[in-house]
Amino acid sequence: MGHSNQGSELARQLRDLYSSGMPIFRIGLIESRDSIEFRLSGRFSVLNDQGIAILKDVTSNVKWRVKIEQRQPSKYTYSIVLGQFQARQEAHELEYNLIEKGIGTRITTRGGKLYYKDRIVNDNTQFWVIVDRLASEEEAQTFANERLSEFSNHVIKEKINEPHALIELFDSEYEKLGETENVIRIVPESYEVITYIYDSILDNEIQSRMPKYRMFSGPLEFRSTNDGRVIIICEMPLEKYVESVVALEMKSEFPIEIIKAQAIAVRSKIIASLGIKHHEDPYNLCSGAHCQIFNGLTQTSGRVLKAVQETIGIVLRDNRQVIDANYSLICGGHTEAYHSIFDEDSKEPYPPIFDGSGKDQKEAYRDLTRDDNLKKWVREEPDVYCNLSNTQSSNVINYIRGQFRWQISYDRQELEEIISTKTCSNIGIIYDIIPIRRGVSGRILELEILASNQNLILNGEWNIRQTLTNDGLSSSCFYIERQFDDDGFPIAFTFYGAGTGHGVGLCQVGGLVMALRGTNYVEILTHYFKGIKLKKIY
Repeated sequence: MGHSNQGSELARQLRDLYSSGMPIFRIGLIESRDSIEFRLSGRFSVLNDQGIAILKDVTSNVKWRVKIEQRQPSKYTYSIVLGQFQARQEAHELEYNLIEKGIGTRITTRGGKLYYKDRIVNDNTQFWVIVDRLASEEEAQTFANERLSEFSNHVIKEKINEPHALIELFDSEYEKLGETENVIRIVPESYEVITYIYDSILDNEIQSRMPKYRMFSGPLEFRSTNDGRVIIICEMPLEKYVESVVALEMKSEFPIEIIKAQAIAVRSKIIASLGIKHHEDPYNLCSGAHCQIFNGLTQTSGRVLKAVQETIGIVLRDNRQVIDANYSLICGGHTEAYHSIFDEDSKEPYPPIFDGSGKDQKEAYRDLTRDDNLKKWVREEPDVYCNLSNTQSSNVINYIRGQFRWQISYDRQELEEIISTKTCSNIGIIYDIIPIRRGVSGRILELEILASNQNLILNGEWNIRQTLTNDGLSSSCFYIERQFDDDGFPIAFTFYGAGTGHGVGLCQVGGLVMALRGTNYVEILTHYFKGIKLKKIY
């Protein structure tokens, strides 16, 4: 990396953030492999799970390796969540109602208070009413269907015990240098020391453009995952994490106002999810789309740094707490309802919106949950912010042209092979693919595949996208046209679709176009997050 100047600047930034009292988060980078190679650019020590040094003050510029042995994965039980409340009293009221019906429950707490300089800046505490504990997911679902059908519910998996493993440490010659149970902790001498993690598994579009190593500054841990693999846990101040995520989501050529809007959405999403998404894990956030895409330290442009620094501490919040501010690349002209994609049991934190300024256009298409309206919507390409056809060509937007509306075709046999592979079932000959339920943006939330061996029901926007193609459809907002043979059997299917991603919250391309037209970040965010306020909490 030849990066002594860069390393010194990074070290200064990190020292400033740590000394400022900035919250420090633990981010888990899960790797689907048994061993990981790494290298450090300066002096470091290796500690075991008790904090005792295995190796002290080591200087080595070659690769090292950690390897998992003698692993014992976690064991789980399955529980049924019947309600998630912000007020404990509401949870108790549901609990008493269930007790009267002869159903035992418990109340558990998720989330919690976030402090900055000994001051509470957010409280996302939730009280969950849970029926537990059942031996299998099938048993839990059966109990829910038979005894709890009058209540909104979903099944969750809870750990009975932590995973256990022996973690071995090897040098570049694969000579074993030490071993410890469960955790190996790498502690660099200073923030100038960069740790390189090699041959990361790249499993999504953004990560596929990254180098085949990740860079970190500060302590790192190697642990066994719940299924017996390796997880890397890094520690990073909140605002440095925001920089790293925004640098992956935004091009440096973008107008600074959309980058500011993205920074605020990223910061809000982090804070809102703390203690809820990874309640049982030894880290606060993961590095995948489940939380936000994170790839370690990244080359951050001056514009991204400026956008993050000028919005430091600003979040989106309702009257009580910071909201889960989601975003996707292209909504397709209408954003999707939060509860349709993420949490059917939750209150809607912000409403879905028509992504344009003309009310007449919105009225022209009306209800996009209807197939006839959806087909018209996709074909006619309405004049909305994320439709780039009316935006002047430039390097800033040319790379995303063609994603507002899209199409993809498969012959029937190819599609049968894909679906059979993805669902681990031999469906036979496909007769038809029928949308059952759409969200307000036209995205399909439930779909039925009619086939000769068995019919399949697919639920969930993400599941539908992943099941119908090898690489995943751009979105589940689509309609299908079929070609038939002389006997009336389908021989090919063509998908005509709108947008890229789940469509909830900030439409990144729509916001980009608004910024190119001179709209500021406050106006962008209040367009996509109706009824939500911006507030500086630190």
